[in-house]
Amino acid sequence: MAVRDATAPGTPDDPTADAGLETALRAAGEDLVGAATDAHRLGEPGFVFVADSLRRRRAFDDLVTASAHPAWQRMLGRSAALARIHAQALIEIGRLDDAQRWVDTVRQRTDAPAEVLEAQGLAGRIAKQRYVDPIQAGRPGDRAALIEAIDAYLAGYDHTSRPTWQGVNAVALLARAERDHIVHPRAGDRLVIARQVFDAAVRRVDEAPDDFWATVTAAEAALALGSIDEAVDWTTRFASHPGTEAFALTSTLRQWRGVWGLLRSSPPGDRLLMPLERALLSHGAALLPPRWVGEVSADRSPMTLEKVFGGGGFISLQQLRLAIERAKAVARMETASGTGVGTGWVVPGEVLKSGWGPGWVVVTNAHVVAEDGRSPLHPKNAKVALHALRVDGDRPFVTGCTELLAFSPSSRMDFAILRLAKDPEGIEPYPVAPVLPVVDDATRCFIIGHPKGGGLMFSLQDNQLLAIADPPDFRVHYRTPTEPGSSGSPVFNHEWELIALHHAGSASLRRIVGDGTYEANEGVSIREIVAAL
Repeated sequence: MAVRDATAPGTPDDPTADAGLETALRAAGEDLVGAATDAHRLGEPGFVFVADSLRRRRAFDDLVTASAHPAWQRMLGRSAALARIHAQALIEIGRLDDAQRWVDTVRQRTDAPAEVLEAQGLAGRIAKQRYVDPIQAGRPGDRAALIEAIDAYLAGYDHTSRPTWQGVNAVALLARAERDHIVHPRAGDRLVIARQVFDAAVRRVDEAPDDFWATVTAAEAALALGSIDEAVDWTTRFASHPGTEAFALTSTLRQWRGVWGLLRSSPPGDRLLMPLERALLSHGAALLPPRWVGEVSADRSPMTLEKVFGGGGFISLQQLRLAIERAKAVARMETASGTGVGTGWVVPGEVLKSGWGPGWVVVTNAHVVAEDGRSPLHPKNAKVALHALRVDGDRPFVTGCTELLAFSPSSRMDFAILRLAKDPEGIEPYPVAPVLPVVDDATRCFIIGHPKGGGLMFSLQDNQLLAIADPPDFRVHYRTPTEPGSSGSPVFNHEWELIALHHAGSASLRRIVGDGTYEANEGVSIREIVAAL
């Protein structure tokens, strides 16, 4: 078919031109091909769903190509939501003037408050790119565009709904204006807005743990407030959140490199960029600009949540049988809607503390479940799903939690122990290792968990035990591979007795014994957790 100008509203109909829609459907997912064979059967919700699926996959060229379909063009003329997504795609591929025309179209054709605010934000985004893009290409930025961008975002944030994403963008650009010696009349509001946005984002995480955008909003607001440790903490949570999309990761990287000017060679960029880049690599290296890929691959970063290192080993049939038995008590920590955000394991409370009695509890990380709004789950909303324990016709056992029994923040021992609302049946309680293993080249340890919030997995390769700290230090180091979502997994010795609670890892983790760093993952000694209780 002849490709029409996708930026011209009101393109005439051409009933024979279906190739663009087919391209969009296949790029968005095969499931959509079966659901609708042409644009005429989709309606506005279908068009918006397909367009948003392409946006989340960063298939911007496919989205713009598909929009040349005449039925898509007709819908663009009627749907503010579709026009907004189309404008976002045009911004992403650098067609700022075309994007501006569609933003103006949205403003003219809708009075829906949400879409008006979105259009206001996109106007700010276009002006922001007109300032930042030339600077990144080695040319001076348009100072008037920076002022225009700040004004647009502030106008959006000043709305009664106080959209935090517009507020945090205004804060970032006010900070950039200050660094570039550009005066804005509301420069004095920067820290006030940053504090408002941070507090609102933290509340949002508490109310809606699935909202990964709230975690990165909190991270950027913390950066604006100069709270670097908090910014790193929230960034790590955002990067490891199972719902975080490639679009969100690249948007954040672009913001922090382009607007904040962060570099991986100097603080705080050395701590803030790496979690995002590594998470994006897990979606596919092609999503990273070529100049970033080599830097990421060669990096030796500070501690992030998980790392995978090479190597191998063997495991006996008896050990495999024990592993399968142990897996019954491994839990996926889930949101109310069933999204996995971490791992835990269940055990009768009296195994950990005699006063807790025989009722079952779940043990996980504080950075997975907490009451302070800084973790993906709140105890009241956390679901515990045992995927190796099948009930009711082959469904996983799922229950909620009634109370938080014990807690140590992620900056210390990083554990949270919660009472289960319903006790599981048919599980052998974990045996706690009576003594810790001897550390030598032959000693191995194993992990069972839910990496990336997915299915139950056994980590059996390159699993050397590296070091165990002397009490009261609680650290245990090992090379057993993990990934985001493994946080809270049980760590076992070669007899499948419990020795630690997994919580973090790094390519440059400080050694327990001796000086320097090494590639390792870190767990919290179960013996020291029991002692703390």
